[in-house]
Amino acid sequence: MVHRQIEIFGDLGLCADVPSITKLNYDSLLLTIQKDLSSWSPKYISWFGRVGVLKMNVLPRILYLLQTIPLTLPTHYLRAFRKCFIDFIWAGSRPRLQFAIMCRSKSQGGLALPDIRLYYYASHLTRILDWMSPTSAKKWLDLETKLANTPLWAVPWLLPNQLPHPCRTAPTLAGTVHLWHRLRIRYTLATFPSPLLPLSHNPGLPGGVRSQLPERFTTHPGLLAKHVLADGQFKRIPLSVEGAPPIFFLDSLNYQQIQHFLKSLPNGTSLMRPLTPFEKFCDMGLVLSHSLSTLYHQLQSSDTDLPTYVEKWDALLNTVIPETHWSKALD
Repeated sequence: MVHRQIEIFGDLGLCADVPSITKLNYDSLLLTIQKDLSSWSPKYISWFGRVGVLKMNVLPRILYLLQTIPLTLPTHYLRAFRKCFIDFIWAGSRPRLQFAIMCRSKSQGGLALPDIRLYYYASHLTRILDWMSPTSAKKWLDLETKLANTPLWAVPWLLPNQLPHPCRTAPTLAGTVHLWHRLRIRYTLATFPSPLLPLSHNPGLPGGVRSQLPERFTTHPGLLAKHVLADGQFKRIPLSVEGAPPIFFLDSLNYQQIQHFLKSLPNGTSLMRPLTPFEKFCDMGLVLSHSLSTLYHQLQSSDTDLPTYVEKWDALLNTVIPETHWSKALD
């Protein structure tokens, strides 16, 4: 019989019913934040001071749950946090500036107000960076690798219909994978197929990759598309590799199968494109010291347009103010 008693670890509530963990923790956090902000609202705090309160006091509490509970977060929580922030900034009065503009950096004409939606996205993307790092010492990676029944470094680059069943059903894996496929095109994180497309552990490649073939191209745990391509052409199999056995006929045949597989992929020309910034982070396989903030700013920088009020000033003055002048003015 499953023991369903709720246990509290620090400020984190856990129970045997996984879908209830999100509600258990975020409901109480939301109530606490609403109570705190309502008690601080009557106090005289400047505009930027209120943003500072949210960044220093409220944001860390939200980020703790986002990183500790890697589950799909219902959108009504994101909307609720956003409403709390807006009500606190404007002291309950009608907002006079768009939320998106307030979240911009100060150099882009904003207030650097935290955007919880982007932090939620970034928290899941940091998990993908951890999946790609062979040197990470995080114990949960062993659990998720066993759960996925495939190396985690292969999961993000497989086509959605080729994902192993646990990656589409296990709560932690499915939440990250589903969000990844929503964000990859929207924020120019990756296109499919990617140069990081795995050939090893790829269900779409009949017969797979022979065990001694990858070591002729790379020291990576598996063989990727970028390992066999160079300057838009397929590499030749290196004949002499230290410590590797001689080439067998089956190795050459397997390599021909790999080439045929890659040529048959739709939009296969994208295999030769340069890596996107996010793919470069993944390819390095390093554990970034400030991965959450780095990815947050990367997502935020995908919108590089000037604020909408720039056009209004141009219309009012009947001129076009150069972007360089606006950048100086905003700084």
